[in-house]
Amino acid sequence: MTKKTLITAILFFIGNITFAQTIKYDDIIETINNKDYEKAYAQLFEYQQTDPEFPNTYFQLGYISYIWAKNSDPLVEFEQTVYHIRNTKLYYSLCISKLQKEEKDAKKNDKLYKTVSELQNVEKLDNIIVLDFINSQLKDIDNFDKNAHKSAELFNKMVKKYNETVDVFLSIIENYAQLKDIYLEQKSSILKSTNELILLFDSTMLFYEQYKISINNYPIKNYNQQISISPIKIYRLQGITRSNFLIDSIKIWDYKTWAKEVQNNLGTDISHFRETIILTNKELVAKEAELSNTNKFSNSYETYEIDQKTLFEIEKFDYNSFLTDLFLYRKSKIDYLVKGKRIFNDTSNYSVSNQNRAIEYYELAILKQKTDSLLTILNQKFTKETYTKHKDFFDFSYQGFEGINKYIQQENTSLNELFLKDIKKFEYSTNRDYFHLHSKPIKTTHKGKDISLIIKNIEPQTGNPNEYYTISVDENILGEKYVTGYFKTATGSSAFIAKIVNNQVEWIKNTTAGTNAYEYGTIVKATPEGCVAIIHTTIDEKNQNSVIRLNADGKQVYKKKLQNENYPRFIDYDEINDEITIAFHGTKIDNFDQTDDSLTIQKIDIASDKILWQQNFYFDANLINIIKMDTTFHLIANYSRIAIGNENFINTKSNIIIMKFSTNGKYIQSKEIIPNHFMWGTCAYKINSQTINILGYTKKSNTYNNKIKELPTPYYLILDEKSNIIFQNF
Repeated sequence: MTKKTLITAILFFIGNITFAQTIKYDDIIETINNKDYEKAYAQLFEYQQTDPEFPNTYFQLGYISYIWAKNSDPLVEFEQTVYHIRNTKLYYSLCISKLQKEEKDAKKNDKLYKTVSELQNVEKLDNIIVLDFINSQLKDIDNFDKNAHKSAELFNKMVKKYNETVDVFLSIIENYAQLKDIYLEQKSSILKSTNELILLFDSTMLFYEQYKISINNYPIKNYNQQISISPIKIYRLQGITRSNFLIDSIKIWDYKTWAKEVQNNLGTDISHFRETIILTNKELVAKEAELSNTNKFSNSYETYEIDQKTLFEIEKFDYNSFLTDLFLYRKSKIDYLVKGKRIFNDTSNYSVSNQNRAIEYYELAILKQKTDSLLTILNQKFTKETYTKHKDFFDFSYQGFEGINKYIQQENTSLNELFLKDIKKFEYSTNRDYFHLHSKPIKTTHKGKDISLIIKNIEPQTGNPNEYYTISVDENILGEKYVTGYFKTATGSSAFIAKIVNNQVEWIKNTTAGTNAYEYGTIVKATPEGCVAIIHTTIDEKNQNSVIRLNADGKQVYKKKLQNENYPRFIDYDEINDEITIAFHGTKIDNFDQTDDSLTIQKIDIASDKILWQQNFYFDANLINIIKMDTTFHLIANYSRIAIGNENFINTKSNIIIMKFSTNGKYIQSKEIIPNHFMWGTCAYKINSQTINILGYTKKSNTYNNKIKELPTPYYLILDEKSNIIFQNF
């Protein structure tokens, strides 16, 4: 309830009751001293009914109205502010009239007037002093009335004009779904609307400047608004919101500049349009040639941005134009070339991990897919009529009808060839460890001995004595690498785990099971706090696996034996619960050189040595990878036959299968992946929570053709969360 409503209720209440007894005025003064003005206001009206000639009643009513007036917000409660100002003047005027009749009232009732702080220290109070105080209050309230009224009026005009500006802009959006529609129709109504926008925006800023002068001359509360003007760059997304003018920092939209730009664009003539499309095409061709002709890889290459005004101009003269599609295709191809020139696509660069390469090539494939779709549109839309419509442009830029037609046909094959070339680089990067294709050693040194950062699938029985052999490398989010493998001795091997930071060995730990034992690290998982590794030991043809955990300083946290004797192919480590999920298959280091027909996946609680769950099934297959998604494990393999539970899968149509398990070990389902051609998978990567990438060849091959210096033709697949193929390069 506002104070104005409260006062009205008080007056109604007083006018409809008969008082049983007279209220004590000292009680009212005590209420005023306690600053309970709402209660005191009601009591004063009640008392005024019993003694309408008592001056102090009107003094207190005037002072309370003054306080309420000065504390009100004229920008928000203008009518209430005016109401309190009027009451201040009314009651103080009545008080002056009563004091003129009672010349000694202030002297006689001085304590009653000392509720006001300005009069509390006056020793000898009289009517003259009280009247001087009242006159000063009336003068101040007149000044407040004048300035607050002016500021509120300017403020309301500013808000009103800005809201009218927004309304005009919203009406334009309602009539024109896209900005290009404005240029296509060129109706006189849009000129009228944009002129109105300019006028209303100027009026808003004029009232704002006048309002600022007003509140600077006479501040109101703590208001100190400052306007900042934001450009409208995205049609239908910007310029559609209203502003709060009561806050200090007010953001308004620059409707004036937007309107002037629209008017300028509406004035574009056809000759300028022709010059623009020729220049745009020339720049697109030059940018594509620059990227195609360079052999340098860098993350600093920039794409080409088509000026949106150019596209608007095209659509203005030729709605749904072939030229728009042509320019968008060339721009998309440039985007693809820029992406392909980044360092991840440089096979001589070893700073990018295979996992990060997989994500980058996925983005490259999506760009390829987008560019293909734009090329399809070009094929569908290009006709003799299309050529005739822009004959001058095609004759000048593409040597006529045959030239533009030839360009489109060539693009149908060139983009596929370009992508295949890039995917070959990805395949090369992921398989150069396996095929030993490194042009230079990638290594670090410890005590005069080289530690390779390249994985070598060489059994310790056949390794060269006094050399380190790396079997597994993993990198944590801090960029620290953990390496495991073995050091070959004259009679056996010892396992090692090393931490590599900035290509320098920070520490190395060796374990050995004896002189004639072959012990080696098989797989390592890096964490920010250290690493977990599986150590495989062979003594007299008997195998044993152990899990070892080291902290970031190389200190052993624990080492425990595992029950399964086969070779660990996959590990997922839950650092919070200290649990590991491991897949065991075969006995040899080389994953693609297995004859074993069983695979075991188990989750182990390290502290209790308890197997939390286990899946053991027939697996005549080559394991490609096991990928942990949000709630499932995806086992990906080249297979001949797999049998699990009541299901039996025999390879007749496809070479690749994906098996899904829940994170608590429950088998969910299997799905055969059937691409357009035969595919032999070599590696698989998690791209995101819904996407997997499988990379391989168009034929089964574990060899590198040294004669022609290349790998077999690569095959590239992207699968969605349901293991459906959403992209393939054949």
